[in-house]
Amino acid sequence: MFITTDGGDIWFPIFDEASNLAVGHIQIDPSNANTIYVGTGDPNIMAYPFIGDGLYRSRNGGESWEHLGLTDQRIISKVVIHPQDSNVVYAACMGLPFEKNNDRGVYKSIDGGQSWSQVLLDSDSTGVIDLLIDPQNPQRLYAATWDRIRNNFQSIVSGYGAGVFRTENGGQSWEKLTNGLPQGKFSRVGLTMSAVNPQTVFALFNDDRTFEVQGIYKTTDAGDSREAITL
Repeated sequence: MFITTDGGDIWFPIFDEASNLAVGHIQIDPSNANTIYVGTGDPNIMAYPFIGDGLYRSRNGGESWEHLGLTDQRIISKVVIHPQDSNVVYAACMGLPFEKNNDRGVYKSIDGGQSWSQVLLDSDSTGVIDLLIDPQNPQRLYAATWDRIRNNFQSIVSGYGAGVFRTENGGQSWEKLTNGLPQGKFSRVGLTMSAVNPQTVFALFNDDRTFEVQGIYKTTDAGDSREAITL
């Protein structure tokens, strides 16, 4: 991981001392630009997966780092922070790809990463590959799930666990969204949110066999209903 202070002319490494250099996501605290979170592990989980050792945080723009746990979760695909409360942090985790276990899903901290609780787990082979938080209503989050296991004996790249979950109470409870979204067996799912209107969210579903885009689905009412976008 590198940083530039002159608009990109010169870059400096700032994460070379970490024991696991694969980085899944970088998130800057919206309330303090000097606070940076780095989730380790490669969320793409290719034929030879690169695992991580948890979540790191810098409070001084990358000059030094502290480890915040989530070591057993191995691959952190996304980190989101409450826009008004920096103590509330969420981490989406794909888990250890070599085996089925429950160390995956969405984890939440209410003390700035000092402790974590698992708030979403779909199955022992389903991780969370993407995560969004509504900046206007931070109690609302969306999580995209993906069935992925990769070891010497099997490679699971799709399943019935793939989909989109939503919480309206900061992760206390979740519902799998079905209105307007395809049902069945799918591969990786991606999410993005409109920067102008967070009620507008897009979900991308990949086919379970070809792994090509099966469809893109749009909601303008925070997930209550969706319409397909023709490719």
